[in-house]
Amino acid sequence: MQHDGLGTRRAALDARWGHVEILDVSQELSTPIAEVAVRAAASRLPRAGSVLSPVHAIERTGSSLRVISGVVDGLRLSDLLEALDAQTLRLPDEALLVRRRAAEGDATTRGRASAAIGIVLSHPSRLIPYRR
Repeated sequence: MQHDGLGTRRAALDARWGHVEILDVSQELSTPIAEVAVRAAASRLPRAGSVLSPVHAIERTGSSLRVISGVVDGLRLSDLLEALDAQTLRLPDEALLVRRRAAEGDATTRGRASAAIGIVLSHPSRLIPYRR
């Protein structure tokens, strides 16, 4: 089990989807309005061919909200962002350069920015320990 700012995550074996990750969303984020936002965001995610794990289901039981997704292969984005914030890891220079160009609106690098971030997430060995 892992706790983060979104709730509690656990691995499970599901008869429909195989190995999954179940996120029991925190009570603060389980409001009906938040559920609408979560469902809208999940509907915009690509179903296949993405570095993102697919969302299989979003379920409400009473006041609880649960998100069932594919198991993360590599490093979870929330873990990466936490490590970057704590300065325990840093991205390779080429990932920073591509990410910056994409943020500046360079249309030729937008697709590569997603790919570069995906490479970092899929291959944690490319992350660089931060040295102070």
